[in-house]
Amino acid sequence: MLLSLVFGNEYRESPTLIQRITGGRRQPAAKLVFPRNENQAPEELLDTSFEPELSLACTASDPEEVLVAHAPGESGRAVRPVALTHNFDRRIYRVACCGTELDLARTNEAVAKIQARVPDFQYNLVSTDEIAQEADTPLPRMLGPRARLRAEYKLLYSALLRGRIDIIVASFPDLEPGLDRRLDIAAVMERRDARDVLVLERGESFTTLAAGARIGLGSRRQELQLLHLRPDLIPQRVTTPLAATLQRVAERDIDGAIVAAADLYSRDFDRFRGQLFFAPFSLDAMTPQPGQGQVVLLVAAAEYRLGQLLHNAVDHAPSRHTLEAEALAAFSLGYGDPNADPPAAAYVSVEDGQLMLLAMNASADPGTPQTTRRPISPAGSMKADPDLIRAAVQSLLGRVAFVGAGPGSPDLMTIRGRRLLAEADVIVHDRASTPSLLPYASPQAEQVYLESGDEKVAERLIALAREGRRVVRLTGGDPFLFDSGAQEAMALHEAGIAYELVPGVSAALAAPAFAGIPMTYLDWSHDVHILDASEISGQIRHESRFLQWANLSGTLVFVQVVTRLPELTAGLLAAGMPERTPVALIQDGSMPTQRVWYGELGTITQEAVAANLLPPAVLVVGQVTTLGEDLAWWPGHGTLTGRTVALVRGQSYGEAQSGGERDPLATELAGQGARVYELALVTNRANSRINNHLDEMLAARLEERGNLRRAERSAMWIVVGSADGARAFGASLRRLGVDMRRLANIKFAALSRETAAALAEIGLQADYVAGRRGPEELATELANSLTHGDQVLSITGPVSEPVIGVVMQVAGVRYEEVVAYEQVTHLPGRQALIHMLDDIDYMVFRTGTVVQAFVDGLTAGGIRPEELDGDKLVVFAENEESYQAALLAGLPLRGRPLSWSRADIMRQIGDVNRNRGRLRR
Repeated sequence: MLLSLVFGNEYRESPTLIQRITGGRRQPAAKLVFPRNENQAPEELLDTSFEPELSLACTASDPEEVLVAHAPGESGRAVRPVALTHNFDRRIYRVACCGTELDLARTNEAVAKIQARVPDFQYNLVSTDEIAQEADTPLPRMLGPRARLRAEYKLLYSALLRGRIDIIVASFPDLEPGLDRRLDIAAVMERRDARDVLVLERGESFTTLAAGARIGLGSRRQELQLLHLRPDLIPQRVTTPLAATLQRVAERDIDGAIVAAADLYSRDFDRFRGQLFFAPFSLDAMTPQPGQGQVVLLVAAAEYRLGQLLHNAVDHAPSRHTLEAEALAAFSLGYGDPNADPPAAAYVSVEDGQLMLLAMNASADPGTPQTTRRPISPAGSMKADPDLIRAAVQSLLGRVAFVGAGPGSPDLMTIRGRRLLAEADVIVHDRASTPSLLPYASPQAEQVYLESGDEKVAERLIALAREGRRVVRLTGGDPFLFDSGAQEAMALHEAGIAYELVPGVSAALAAPAFAGIPMTYLDWSHDVHILDASEISGQIRHESRFLQWANLSGTLVFVQVVTRLPELTAGLLAAGMPERTPVALIQDGSMPTQRVWYGELGTITQEAVAANLLPPAVLVVGQVTTLGEDLAWWPGHGTLTGRTVALVRGQSYGEAQSGGERDPLATELAGQGARVYELALVTNRANSRINNHLDEMLAARLEERGNLRRAERSAMWIVVGSADGARAFGASLRRLGVDMRRLANIKFAALSRETAAALAEIGLQADYVAGRRGPEELATELANSLTHGDQVLSITGPVSEPVIGVVMQVAGVRYEEVVAYEQVTHLPGRQALIHMLDDIDYMVFRTGTVVQAFVDGLTAGGIRPEELDGDKLVVFAENEESYQAALLAGLPLRGRPLSWSRADIMRQIGDVNRNRGRLRR
């Protein structure tokens, strides 16, 4: 029998810290409440509501006060006594801690405070080495500091539960978030300084640190906040003990370190105080981790009298209240999740008689943490309100949007759904939603494929939201109609995660409409019933269900019918529905590949089998289906009707900033009846670090150029390697506020006509445009025209053209490169890739880079390019670069147009389509 003993003072009345940290999962089997006046008989205060199978009694006649328990029906003699008191005068307590100088300092401080309140408190300090020797479990010496710390605490917990030691003194952040329920935090000492401290060499400061300085730190929380304050610094994870970390700063192995202020209260660090400079961050600038600066005393939960002694001696109520609140806030942010590394930070202060929470979490922008500062207790109260904590934390969490993808056609997704897809950091989707996912998903978004109904979906949604990410849960049709969306939303609700629902057009309504079948019509049908045929193969197999369906009036629409059609039609006929009842079977409703069979209930199954019916499909039952052949309007007619074309491209720098417009080729293909996917597998984009470096380099060169006298001026060329490089260059000029007249004596070279056109868009005329030989031609031209003392500044992407730099070095020309943007590749997962390939007839590749990205995606999914079926999937190139890349990769490439114009591409696709014949329906 598990006993949780709750005493009648303030210590008893507050929830235990372990309950807070583990989300209230600890449930005591019974509790015994001692009165404030110990002369009062405790029998009346016994609460047995937690364990009805046991009968509990307490007697005060024994001087030791004995708690007895027996099962119902047993005699009073069959008892197991448990002593409720201890004689502190005769007991010497064994106190343990981890073996560092800092832990020993904390422990000595704790026992000194206990003895100040309880003079006869006797103890012995026990080292982890002694405990390991007693338990015959030596600590491995080859472990790193963090691993050794975990091993030491595991050893201490075991010794405490076995009675080998009585008390553990620990820093709260060192404890595992999910403590064994048999352990209890008996007391929380008065909090030390909770701030983080920047440690530097003497004479340095945070503002004077040079760009690129290496700062040692121990957590993602510190890394995220440091880069927000100074994105030009380089964080470096360190796992060495604190003294060793400070020694690395003193020896200039690293330029600085971030440590907890509470860790600097020990003699072990006194020797560094004259060598190093310690600069505390403000709490607003660097929010601490939960419990930073808090020292706690652990006992075995069964040692209730010892717990009461420690609580009365050293527990500090404000520190305990703040620690409980921080632990709950951190748990809500996902702190302690073994499968994640959330940057949770939480600090609670006492202001004007109430508790104030300062918390931090990651945001969608990796360089910008989110913070919140809110009161979490009523005015004049020292008790935190859990609902106020969760409300405050919610502002730091991401949001989940359930978005209905509709019946399959991307054009039927709602405007709100498209906008959320474009803004999402993560898209969680399944097979039913994949076709609509592709055209409108943000190319920066992570795509996660999980089958609907998988219990891991809700867990993944919660974990992603706790990371502060914007999540779209994309489902086919409508999220709350025959889908697991409601169960997933309930899981989010229970976890305190905010969500929204964007309805989608259900295939149950869209497929009949695209087949020209009205759901209601005059006197034929006033009612519509949407039914799930999957129930047939589930728990419902009784005739009563078919009888219920057969007796419904109006129009019946069954979804998920393909594998259940024989049993469904047989059950309806057996229930009395006439064989000649009109029906319509619709496959791929609303898609260019839509197929419709009109018939009767008694024969539709045989027709579907003969025609090789494939999912998804719906069955419409009722007189209204007879109108379908007259009102049929979809699909329309065009040379590419029924075909799906994917335009595989990159997203340019400018497009990544503005969102871009519909591609002209996509518009022309759609006009010929094709369904068009625009797949951006590569994105060129800026980030703050690249922008800062580009601005600094450009400002320095322009300033240097302006300071030269006319007679001293040498030639300067700026080489722009791509259209996106030109756009990034223009953005840098705007950020710097450069007057274009300052560029009058600088010449510009472009590596392509597209690059020259992009320069013209920002008001600059290229003095030289490279021809077909590109970099080699440009390098030769510059080498022939420049001399020693001239300079070349190259604006490049992540992959530069090395030949220019090599030739300039040989010619003695000063040459510098600066990266103007980063390139991010977005590869679909294996499942999404397979579904995408199944759905596509033609692929048009825009650049060699996206060809390589596509091939990388194939390889990661276990597919070799040469394994693609050239009769099913045909690849086209839009220019010479992509043609050569596709040819080299072994993709099923079809011919090469006479020129690389849009009209030639359309002609080539049309020729191949005619040779393939009509699409079978």
